[in-house]
Amino acid sequence: MGIAREVHTEFPYLPASSLRGKIRSTIESQDELKEMAGTFFGQKIKDGQQPTEGEVWFADATLLFFPIASLSHHLVWITCPLWLDRWSRWIAGDSSEIQAFIKKCSAYFKQKDKDISAILSFPKEDLYLQTAFLKSANLVYENLQPVQDQLESLTQGSSLLSALFDKLIILPNEDCAALVEIGLQREVRVALEEDSKTVKGGSFRSEEAIPPEAVLFFPWGEKI
Repeated sequence: MGIAREVHTEFPYLPASSLRGKIRSTIESQDELKEMAGTFFGQKIKDGQQPTEGEVWFADATLLFFPIASLSHHLVWITCPLWLDRWSRWIAGDSSEIQAFIKKCSAYFKQKDKDISAILSFPKEDLYLQTAFLKSANLVYENLQPVQDQLESLTQGSSLLSALFDKLIILPNEDCAALVEIGLQREVRVALEEDSKTVKGGSFRSEEAIPPEAVLFFPWGEKI
């Protein structure tokens, strides 16, 4: 699926329309569920009839954890107070513990007497990221149990994601945005002339993709 960019932050996201289309096509590919697609997503135009409105809605899928290569730790995930705050608004039940944790993280980055560049879920030591070096003196260790408790089911069954909370880094919003920009996957595509197999004029284009190890979340629900 193609990604889009938030106007105000430039963070990449998956549009709700793309999610809706992908989920619908997956359901329609299964014979036992095919008839349910029309109920969930609305009936398509058929035999001159008007399309109908579906019973479920989807919001955009936004980033929660983003993978970054590390020379010292192989692979780590980054997040930031903005992402955590967005996600916490959709948590069912009491989210006060999560909100308190997010405020604590934000307070670290606002301290004027200390230059805190990141909060780690693992013992602090010099951290070599793909394009950044973080000194251990500017790092803080924090127990991420409030976040982990809410997402425990996410990491079960995945050997890769099971290591997420042992390799998680919380960065200031601005630093997180910079590393995401560098960490996106980019491919240059060209179109060729059918006869000569040479590049068509002006046909170069660049495509961006979110790494498969990234974790996104999207709210959805039933229309009332």
